[in-house]
Order: sequence, then structure tokens, then C-alpha cells
Amino acid sequence: MRRIILALTFALTLTTSLLAQEQSIAVSRVYDIEDLKGVMLLDEVSASALKPELASLYEELEGATYLERSSGKHLSLFIGSYSVKDQAWRLHIRSDFFSREDLFDVEFLLPYSDVLGKRFVEVGKMTEAQLADYEEKVTLYDELIHTKENVLQAELFFKIFRWTGSSEYYFVPVECNIINANLKNKVVYSLDEKILEAKKVQLLPKQEVRSEGEIIQDKRRAQLLLSKNFEIETENRLSENNTESQTETPSSSETEKTQKIGRREFLVQVSAEKADWVYESFNDIRAMQPLIQGSFCFSIFPFLYAGLGVGFKAYVNSFYIDGFAGLNYRLGSVINPFAQVGIKAFTDNTLDLHAGGGIDFNLGPMVLMLGYDYNWSFDLNTGNEKEMNGIQIGAGLSW
Repeated sequence: MRRIILALTFALTLTTSLLAQEQSIAVSRVYDIEDLKGVMLLDEVSASALKPELASLYEELEGATYLERSSGKHLSLFIGSYSVKDQAWRLHIRSDFFSREDLFDVEFLLPYSDVLGKRFVEVGKMTEAQLADYEEKVTLYDELIHTKENVLQAELFFKIFRWTGSSEYYFVPVECNIINANLKNKVVYSLDEKILEAKKVQLLPKQEVRSEGEIIQDKRRAQLLLSKNFEIETENRLSENNTESQTETPSSSETEKTQKIGRREFLVQVSAEKADWVYESFNDIRAMQPLIQGSFCFSIFPFLYAGLGVGFKAYVNSFYIDGFAGLNYRLGSVINPFAQVGIKAFTDNTLDLHAGGGIDFNLGPMVLMLGYDYNWSFDLNTGNEKEMNGIQIGAGLSW
């Protein structure tokens, strides 16, 4: 009996090796498994001894990602006529794995711009020169891909898993691309994953060599694989949604980071100073002493900034340099309160120490500022001191 089994094994192995010359690697491995199962069904004693070999063949089958190209025997690429309306060729890719033409069978439009690896405007928006160049290239490329073999090629990456039923397998396309041989075999188009449909493959005759426990285990494996694929698809959808929402609303970490950034802006501001805030007549308002200043602020640490300004004090006809530093905390994306101290050195030998605060209103790249300063002024020539209250308004750019 053992000799008969060995003879049958040899005959099946020889048949499989001949079939392998005409089949893809993936399909050949499946047939190797089915041939071994056929031998196991002939003798229950030998079946137990051959189970480790069967497990090894399953592991080899499922552990690989397979590649087939339309330049080979098992994947076909059909190129239809060019559509002027769609600015694309209609393509049809079909496989013949397991003698089934519907296992992988997709149709789609391949844009003209992708074939050439360039982007073009719509036909209706082209100039006469662009339209003439476009029509010439379409004619040449249409003739080229229909007369010369393998200018455009399809490549398909896929996996195969054992499945739940007897002699049942699961075909999973992973990726499908179009290659342009004229562009150094560059991938010019990749099919959307949503149209890459996984399918069951039922081989005949059905051969069952599993125990009840092994059947249950295979069903669990299949459910786990399907749930993993579902989780991946869900994660991809959530990632896409998060990417879209992030373009509209900053995340909490981004908001926190923004709140910590010190003032970063260029301002032109006008100040008016007065010893007190009592206004009894219009002349009191006119008596306010104006200053104009341009200043640049930059962030040095979280919540901390420094700046340098150059200004002119009109009522004494004196230029000055202002160095200052302060703290700020952004409340959302618009309001940015701050407090700062600084020193001004005037060309009339006067020094001003100032402390105050205010609010920046960030309106996109623009910023408006309202502020208050308490100034202690010291005249180096006379030794005189005076105190002034100042109000400020400014406008500029922020980043």
C-alpha cells in the first residue's frame, strides 16, 4: 500500500511541476497543497505524518506577497480608445488565476496627464498652441500604446490565504499600478484601494483533511483577518477625516503650543503721553505729547518675548531707541494680552524707563494693538525727573 501511495505522490508531484510551468507561483503553491491533501485522503496513517508538511506549505503560501505583470501570462491589460471628453484612456485589467477571469477584473480611466507624467489644463481652457500640442501628443501616444507592445503595463500585488471551507482560499489584491515603459518604467497611476476587491476561490473537488478543531481554528483565523482589514480601512477613513478636520480646527496640542509662543510681530505704533489723566478742556487733550515708533518683537522662550524699536518724540524733536521684553499668553487665535518693561534712550540725552501692557488682536497675518505705558523720564543734562502716562495704538504684521 505504501508503494502505491509513493507512486501516486511521485505522479502528482510530476504533474504539479508540469502545471507550474503554466501557472503563477501563487496558484502553483495552492495546487501543491491540494495535491498533498489528495495523497493524505488515500491513507489515514500517512495523513498524520504529512500534516507538518501541509502546515509548512500553508505557511509558505500565506507568508508571501505575489506579483504578476501584464507582460506575463496571467494578467491582461486591455487599452480602449481615447476619450476627448474625459481626457483619458479606458483601461481594463483582468487575471486568469485558477482559470477564473472574474477573480480580478477592473475597468477605469487612465488620465492623459498621468500617462505623460505631466499636468495639463482642461481642453476648454487651453490656448490654441496648447491645444495643438495636446492633440499631437494624444495622437502619437494613442498610436504608440496600441501598436507597440508593453508601453503601458499593469502590475498586481496580491496575497492568498487558506479559508473556511474545504479547498477554499481567499484572494486579496494589495496594490495595482500602471507603469509607463517610456518613462523608465515609472509608476504613473495607482488604482484606488476601494476597487481592489478580495474574493473567495473554491476549488474542485473539495478535499477535507482537517479535524473539527482545525476547521474552527480556520474560521477564527478568517474572522481575525477580516476584522484586521476592517480596522485598517476604519483607521484610514478616520485618518482622512482627521486630516480634513485638522485643516479647519487646530488640535489641542497645537493650540497649547500656539498659546506658549511669545509675541512675533512688526508694529508701527503711535503713543500719546500726559502727566495725568485729567482733561478739563480741549487744550488738555492737545497738550498730550505724541510719539511714533516702529518696533520688532520676537519670541525667545515660551510666553516670553523681546523687542527693539526706533521712534521719534515730536514735541522735543528727538529720536530714540527702545529695548523691551515681556510676557504674553494667547487666548485662542485672536486675543493676545501682554505685559512688558523697557528702556528708551533719546538723542536729547534723556532716558525713559517704562512698564505697561496691552492687548494684540491677531486678524490672520495682521495685528492691531492697544496698550498703556507708565514712563519714568530722567534728563541726563539737568538731572530732572518726571513721570508720564502713555496710551498706544498700533498696527502691523504677525506670524
